[in-house]
Amino acid sequence: MTEKKPQTTHPHWFSMDSRIINHIFILAALLSLGLVTPVMATAPLTQDAPENPPETGPLSIEEMRRVCDTKIQEEVARVQAQIENELNIIRNNPSGSEVTRRAEGSLRNLGRVAVDRLVEEISKNGNNPNVSRACSRVISHHLSDSQEGSWKTGIRKQMHALLQGDNAATRVLALVCLENDDDPALVPDLLSMLDTGGFEGKSRAAKMLTRLDSMEAVAPLKKLLNDENYQLRKLAVTTLGKINPPGIGQDLLKHLDDPSTEVKFATYDALVDVADSDIRRSLQARLDRLAGGLDEITPDPIQLKEIERTLTTLGAIGDGEVINDLRDLLRKTTHLRVEQATENALLAIMGRVRKTGDRSMLAAIRPILKSNKSRLKKEALRVARDLKDGGALPDIYPILESGDQGLMKLSVQTIAAIADPSSRSKLRVMLRPGTPQSVVVEAAYALAKIGDYSGMDKVTAPSRQLLQRDRNNGDAMVELGNVYKRLEKHTEAINWYRKALKSSRIYNRSEVKYRLAATYSLQNQNLNNAKAHLQQSMAEGYKGKDPNLDPEFENLRNQFGPLTKETQYGGK
Repeated sequence: MTEKKPQTTHPHWFSMDSRIINHIFILAALLSLGLVTPVMATAPLTQDAPENPPETGPLSIEEMRRVCDTKIQEEVARVQAQIENELNIIRNNPSGSEVTRRAEGSLRNLGRVAVDRLVEEISKNGNNPNVSRACSRVISHHLSDSQEGSWKTGIRKQMHALLQGDNAATRVLALVCLENDDDPALVPDLLSMLDTGGFEGKSRAAKMLTRLDSMEAVAPLKKLLNDENYQLRKLAVTTLGKINPPGIGQDLLKHLDDPSTEVKFATYDALVDVADSDIRRSLQARLDRLAGGLDEITPDPIQLKEIERTLTTLGAIGDGEVINDLRDLLRKTTHLRVEQATENALLAIMGRVRKTGDRSMLAAIRPILKSNKSRLKKEALRVARDLKDGGALPDIYPILESGDQGLMKLSVQTIAAIADPSSRSKLRVMLRPGTPQSVVVEAAYALAKIGDYSGMDKVTAPSRQLLQRDRNNGDAMVELGNVYKRLEKHTEAINWYRKALKSSRIYNRSEVKYRLAATYSLQNQNLNNAKAHLQQSMAEGYKGKDPNLDPEFENLRNQFGPLTKETQYGGK
């Protein structure tokens, strides 16, 4: 039988208490951070130690404990000294200066090590408010980061206690520390601050209550609507607009006649958040009164500004009835600023319709197609195009004869989007000689969309003529590929792009590969080909569109996810 070897035991290791083990772990951490260097000698750690101390055995447990204690004490002392140094810099320099900003940044970088000292500074509300403010901002920064811990819970409890204290300045500092805290338990203290605090305390409490979406704040905020301090009235108007309790619109409307211009204009902004049909009607009546009483030769600047703000608000909340009123005002006014503000309001309403797709507004927008204002007419065309409003066609056809190339082109694009076969005769007229080439091209594509390819020869003729003269002209092949791609004939487009890539005469090979990849993606049959050509395009330095934002690559993104160079198509 083989004789068993006795196990080697280390009684001195197993007999160590937990404090020694903790010291060993701390030393390991300090070594990993580079705060200490390995010590292999038992010589005293003094400045007079010899450069080459005699080599001895490893440190004993007691020596290791002393080294750890020494290094920890030295590091704690160093950090404490740095904290005090940064606080002194903030204390002795103007608030907001470069040197104080650097000092505050340094305190942030020290992390939780500095927080206890900063809490102490806030608790006593030191003689220098700049220091207390800086401390509050640093604490707020650390409390609002994504990492949680028991130490943060302790800091929050201390701030809650300060918030309930009697010192007004300290209560504000506590609010600064807690400004990103979403604890509902704060609501009673915030309501108390809203009732008894100074302006800054009330302002900060109102913002926090808005974020907490607390309806309990409505009553004290309504009370502030009648405060003598216009800043508090403005604060109440703004906050109530964001909370938007039921029926608040009527309370806010009264402040359109507030003696403070700031409160009045803040009310216009707040009404956008609480708008309903009653508020729209009230604003329309107000606009009629203001515009009707305006002396257009020597207008009152405040009255003129209020008309502009009323129009801006109506632009943000307007419906079909508002559109009709604004069109009437546009016909009547002769004042340039009122005219521009009215146009801007109409543009804002139409932009919102394009974004929301609200078809209930189309009937009110169609008459704008007859406007003599080019900006308005173009936006009305875009609404008809995006919402495919066939009812707008009778008002669009006359624009084809306007002579304005931009309007004519946009009109043809709108007709193409609607794709009504009854538009064929109108579009064919656009193919006649004398029509701008860009309009001819759009008309040919619009006809093709309803099955009439009679105009496509005018689109492809230049490229085909180039190929007749030079059968190796890759750029002409690319143009033909673009034509077929727009016609959604993807197989033909792919064939032309591939022919172009075989040509020696091509201007931008990487762009052609990008277009080929996009066409494969649209075809949605061989997405691996799309990915391969996209990879080649990026590897060759294509710097055009971002495939993550290009709608033509939607099918490719659906299969492969985000098209990042590193993970998806191997670019560099």
